[in-house]
Amino acid sequence: MLNAPTTPKVEGVISNFDRTFRNARYGGETIEKFSVDSIQFAYGDAALGKFNSFTQTNNNVVFNGQKVRITYKTGSPYGNEYNSILRIEIPK
Repeated sequence: MLNAPTTPKVEGVISNFDRTFRNARYGGETIEKFSVDSIQFAYGDAALGKFNSFTQTNNNVVFNGQKVRITYKTGSPYGNEYNSILRIEIPK
């Protein structure tokens, strides 16, 4: 699926990075949102934070001005205007 020609990808620089905190069902949740070339992304740490190092928010892995290539799927549990990240690649 990740390498399928129909799976959307975007490459560019992160902008509009924003980190917010909200109360969730099982405690607090940190949500991070940003754009790459007008494609908007959002993710949070509530569901997988203890199991997946990428979703550990507040770790400064993602920041404004960073070059990335993102494979994604349309739609997000954080709103229809956002997309869900399937893979993020950061050049060394």
